[in-house]
Amino acid sequence: MGSVLRKSLFFVLIIALLGSVSVNALAETNQNRNQDLYQAMKAEKEGKSHLVEAKVKAGGHELRNSTLFIQEKGQSTKSHQVLTDSMGKLKTKLPDGSYTIKAVNEADNWYSTNTSFSVEEGKVKGTKENEINLSQKSKMKEPKGKTEYNVQGTLTDGAKGIKGDLLIARYTDVEDEEEVFDVSSKDNGQFSAALPDGNYYLWGVLVDGGYYRYELSFSVDGKDLYVNGEQESNLTITLPENRYKGFVRDSSKGVSGAYVYVESVIDEEDYYFEFIQSVEANDKGEFQLRELPDGEYSLSVFDKTYYAWDYQRVTVVDGNLFVDGNEISAIDLEIPDISLKGTVYDGKKPLKYGYVDVELVDEDGYGTDYFGAPIDSKGNFTYRLKDGDYRISYIDEYDRFTRIDISFEIQNGKILQDGKVISSLKIDLPPVTFLGKIVDGETSLQGHVNIEKISEDSYEWYYATTDENGIYSLRLPDGEYKVTWMHLFDDYEGIPLTQRFEIIDRQLYVDGQKQDILELQIPPVTLHGILKEGDNRLGSGEVSVMSIDGDFYNWKWINADGTFTMRLPDGHYIIRDVYTDGSNTYVNEAFEIRDGQLYVNDELREVLEIDVPPVTLIGYLTDNGVPVQGDVTIHTSTMDPDEEYFYFWGWTNEEGRFSFRLPDGDYQVSDVYLYDGTSFVSGKQFTIQSGQLLIDGEPEDLLDIQVNPVTLSGKVSNNGKTVRGGYVAVVKVNDQGDWMDWHYSWINYDGTYKLRLSDGNYELLDVETYIETVSFNLPFSIQAGIAIVNGEEVSTVDLELKEGTVIP
Repeated sequence: MGSVLRKSLFFVLIIALLGSVSVNALAETNQNRNQDLYQAMKAEKEGKSHLVEAKVKAGGHELRNSTLFIQEKGQSTKSHQVLTDSMGKLKTKLPDGSYTIKAVNEADNWYSTNTSFSVEEGKVKGTKENEINLSQKSKMKEPKGKTEYNVQGTLTDGAKGIKGDLLIARYTDVEDEEEVFDVSSKDNGQFSAALPDGNYYLWGVLVDGGYYRYELSFSVDGKDLYVNGEQESNLTITLPENRYKGFVRDSSKGVSGAYVYVESVIDEEDYYFEFIQSVEANDKGEFQLRELPDGEYSLSVFDKTYYAWDYQRVTVVDGNLFVDGNEISAIDLEIPDISLKGTVYDGKKPLKYGYVDVELVDEDGYGTDYFGAPIDSKGNFTYRLKDGDYRISYIDEYDRFTRIDISFEIQNGKILQDGKVISSLKIDLPPVTFLGKIVDGETSLQGHVNIEKISEDSYEWYYATTDENGIYSLRLPDGEYKVTWMHLFDDYEGIPLTQRFEIIDRQLYVDGQKQDILELQIPPVTLHGILKEGDNRLGSGEVSVMSIDGDFYNWKWINADGTFTMRLPDGHYIIRDVYTDGSNTYVNEAFEIRDGQLYVNDELREVLEIDVPPVTLIGYLTDNGVPVQGDVTIHTSTMDPDEEYFYFWGWTNEEGRFSFRLPDGDYQVSDVYLYDGTSFVSGKQFTIQSGQLLIDGEPEDLLDIQVNPVTLSGKVSNNGKTVRGGYVAVVKVNDQGDWMDWHYSWINYDGTYKLRLSDGNYELLDVETYIETVSFNLPFSIQAGIAIVNGEEVSTVDLELKEGTVIP
C-alpha cells in the first residue's frame, strides 16, 4: 500500500460546476496598481505559513516513510497529507495554528490516531519542540455487520469500474469520537457500506498499489445519503484514466515495488507542492499514472533501497509529457545501482530488523544529507548511494538507538574503506551496558527516554523505548550521562528530567554506587487542574500548557469530571487557551511550579481552577432557513490592547448551530468557511455586554448568519484548455477606491470557480495557477445579487488567461 505526500493551499478552497460567458474585451487592466500593496494584503489575508520540519515518532521510534493525515483543529474537512522521509522527518508548509493527526499509514497498515500539536512561527510545539509523538493507534475500521447499506456507489476511471479502497473519515463535534473507515469496491467498481449517522469526508482512493487524492464531503442520516445538502441515491467516484506509462530502473533491471509520487509544483522556492497520486511499480519496474491537467509536476521515487524526493520534473502541455522541453512517450526514472551492502551483528547473531542511519559528509566531516537503510531478518542492509564520503552514525534498533562511527567511501559504485575496495560492511554492535526501568512507585510503566552524554567536546544523544515490563536498555560507552526527557505512552505526557549516571568499565554507577538497573521514578503530579464554568465542571475539551520561555508545550485532554493533571518540573507556565464545546476561548492563566508545588500569584494552591467564560454567543449558520455546516471566525480589537486583532474560531454542528465563550467586547464575524468548499466574509458586528448579546445596541438571543448566495462564477481556461487548479482573487473596493475585504475561489478540476459576494463594488485582480499569476484587474459590482460588468448583467464570467497580463 502506498504512502501519500500532500502540501495544502492556505486560502479557502471553492468547488464549483457552472456555465460560461467570455470576458473578451471586458478586462481593462490597471498596470499602475501598487503590486507591493497587493502582495502585502494578499499575505495578510492568507495568513502566515511556514516551511515546517519535525521528527515524528510512534512508540518511541522514528515513523519512517509513512503517511500522516493532519487535520486543522475545528476544520473537519481541511486535511494535509504529509509523508515522512527515511529518517522519520516531515517537511511541509503549514500556517500557524492547532492540528490533530487523524490517521497514519505505517508499514502498509492504516491506523486511526488522535495526536495534537501546534505550529507557532514555523516551530512545532508538541511534547518537545519540533518533535511529534503519536498517541495510541487503532486499526482502521471496515464497516460491516449490517445488511442494509446506506452508502452505495461506483468507483470508475471514466471508462470502467475499478477495484480500490475509499479512505473515509467520520467527524463529529467531539474530536476523539472521529473514526476512519476503509470501504472497498469490487472488481466492477461497485461499493456499499453501512455507516453510522454523521458527516463524512473522503480523503482519497487506495488504488494501483498506491493512492489517488479525491476529496468529497457527504453525510448519512439513517438510510439517506446527502451530498452538498442534496439527497442522493449513490456516489459516483470518477478518477482520471491511466494515460502515462513509466519505468523505474537501475542500470541493469527494473526496480520491483518502488513507489512513484506525483506532486503539482505550486511554489518551488518555498517547497510548496501539492500531492496528486502515488503508484507502485510492478515486478518489472513498470507503472502507470493517471491523466494530469496541464502544468509542472515533480516525480519522487521511494524504495527500501532508495529515497529521492523531487527526482524528476515533467511538464504536461495539452495532455502530453515534456522533460526539459522535449516531448516524451514514457517516463524513464533511472536510479543509482545498489552500492552499499552490509550486515549488522549483535554478538555472534545477526541483528533482526532496524535501520542503518547513514550521513553524507563534506570535506570538514559535517553531515549534509541523511539516509535510512532498513535491516532485514538476516541482518543485511542495502542502499543506492552516489559516489561520495559517508559515515554510519546510528543503528536504530526496535527499542533503542545505538551510536556508532563507521566511515567509508563510495567510488564508481564500489565500497572503499582505508583506501581498499570491499564487497560489504560488517558492523559489530557494542554490548548492552545500561538497563533502566520507568516506575511509578512499585508499578512499571511504558514509554521512552532521551539520554545525553555530558561532554564539552561533542554532543551525543541516545534514546530507548521500554518493553512490556517497563525495561529499556542501551549500548553506552564509558562516560557520564543524564536522562533529559521521558514520554509516558498511557498518559501521553512528556516530562523533562535531569537524572545523572555514569558508565565505568561497562558498569552502571549512580551517585558513585554500582547498580544493575536505573529505576527512573516518574515525577509526581505537580499540577491538578479543574475546568469550570461557574460552579459546574466541563467534562470535555483540552487545555494547552506552555512554559513562559517557550521550551515546553503540551496538550492535555479534560477528564469526564472536568479534571486534568500534569507532571511539570519547577518553572513558570501559562494556559493560554481552552478548546471546548466546538470553539476556543482564551484564559491566559499563569502559574508557577515551585519545589513541586503549585503557586498562583505567589500564593500556594492545591488545584488550578480554570474558569472559562460562559457561553455568551449562540448562533446559526443558515442558507434561506436551511442549516449549513462550516467554520466561523470572529475577531475583536477590544480584548487585548497589544494586538490589533484577536481571533476566536469555532465550528457548527449538523444543525448549523455554533457557540462561543466570549468576554465582554465588540466583535465582528469575519471569514466563514463552508463545508461545501465555498466561503464568504460576513462582516456582521455585535457586542457582548455583561454577557448579553447586543446587535445594533439591542439585546438578542441568537446571532443568525445568513450564507451569501453564489453571485459570481465562471470557468478558467488557457488557450482554450481547461485550467485545473489554482485560484481566483477578488477584492472589495470602497467608494474611495481603497481595497477592503479579500475573497478567493479555488479553481476546480473542471476549471470552474464560484464566489459568494454581497452587494458592492469589486475588482477581479488575478488568477494564480501552478505555473503563473495572470492579472485581470477587472472592475465589477454585485447589485441585488446580480453581477454587473461594464454596466451589463452577466450570469457567469469566464477567464481566458491569454487575455490577462502575466505578473513577473
